[in-house]
Amino acid sequence: MHARLASCLLLTSIAFLGGCASPATPTSAASNTPGVTTPAAEAPSPTPTPTLTDELTIGIDGITYDHDGVTEDFLFEGASEAEDLLAAVEEITGQPRAGEEIEGPYGGFWGTGYSWDGIRVVVTGENADRVSVAVTAAAIGGVPVVTEDGALSIGSARADAVAAGARDGWDADGDRVADELAIGELEVPGTNSLVNPGEVGTMFVVLRMTGDTVSEIQSPGNDFSDI
Repeated sequence: MHARLASCLLLTSIAFLGGCASPATPTSAASNTPGVTTPAAEAPSPTPTPTLTDELTIGIDGITYDHDGVTEDFLFEGASEAEDLLAAVEEITGQPRAGEEIEGPYGGFWGTGYSWDGIRVVVTGENADRVSVAVTAAAIGGVPVVTEDGALSIGSARADAVAAGARDGWDADGDRVADELAIGELEVPGTNSLVNPGEVGTMFVVLRMTGDTVSEIQSPGNDFSDI
């Protein structure tokens, strides 16, 4: 804020002597007048602190939302976590949720899918307490989306994913070029890997590829479940 500096002009009266008007010399400096002080120069305004860039980070066990200098974490396990994540996506996109029931691989109700432009959130489990996400856009509601490992996004190149530590996953067409990559690794005690028999199962983030470009990010993926 810039204060308004008021200038002060002191006028002297004109003396009349013997019918002849003779103007007195005016006093121009306010600092010479008793009781009047000259305002001090205003200090410069501080430089504004840059705001942090909003970002959604997809991890193996949850999503982190950085916005306005605040960090929010939403785990993929827990009914309240699922509800909080759905509410956050509503806020980010400006669109209310619209759920649709998902049938399980063996019939019957399996879960509920909620879709927005560029992101789908699926909630499963007996208590609606398991969450998975699939992202197909580089930004959701204007908020960039990246992976926790390698800061990869939709449109990232296969070479960049491999350089960040991604490894070959499923080869759908058998051409020896993986159609899915896996990045990151989190062991899940009590599970058995179907890919590496005898080893503990793991969870990871899945990068679905179109040619040599990341076209979808899914989390969590795992190597111990066949559904």
